[in-house]
Amino acid sequence: MGEGLKSAWESNIIRVLNFLHVNHRYEGMIFDIEPFTVGKRTAFQYYPDLLLEDDSVVEIKGFWNFESVEKVRRFKLKYPEIKLYIIDGDMYYTISKIFGDKIPEWEGSKASKITYDTKLVGITLPDRVPYINKLTVGEHLLLERDAKNEYDVNAIRVLDREKNMLGHVEKGFASILSEKLDIGMEYTVTVKEICPKYIDLDVKRNNYDKDILYDFLKYTSPVK
Repeated sequence: MGEGLKSAWESNIIRVLNFLHVNHRYEGMIFDIEPFTVGKRTAFQYYPDLLLEDDSVVEIKGFWNFESVEKVRRFKLKYPEIKLYIIDGDMYYTISKIFGDKIPEWEGSKASKITYDTKLVGITLPDRVPYINKLTVGEHLLLERDAKNEYDVNAIRVLDREKNMLGHVEKGFASILSEKLDIGMEYTVTVKEICPKYIDLDVKRNNYDKDILYDFLKYTSPVK
């Protein structure tokens, strides 16, 4: 593992960038964000993992918690002009599939397929309640991007199987999933628990067979 790197994932992503000749810088970037409380402390800065040559940033995340989700959300709100690429289990699985056999120093095995535990919110609006009342635990729902939403460019609608509007994915995970939906990742959404003001969802990518990558990671085999 490279000096100062925190994980095999970070080391492997840097190996991929070197393999693709993508200029980058590891850490060292500090962005002020709107403060929020985490336990007994206040978080007010965000440190992305990588800075790319076009001044976009990369976040490499093996798992998500409230703090990491909220930092990403607040960064995207404050710096909409800066492109943020998120590499978590969905993207890393495909990266390792494509590059794992091409890079001799590759560490570890393929990533596990990730499940997002998120919430469907906005379910109490009168026009949505009749459809919400019909939902059952284990039922599958649909995601639909809502990029023109006047309140949140990362917004994601949640629909039932008849495409009736039920609400939106909560803002934190919408900021993580929106870009992936935009580049073609697809998800199976399952009702986990029905609560009075929100619904717990399990969200899993279902098209791992498709090699979907961010543009800066795309690899073309050399012509023999």
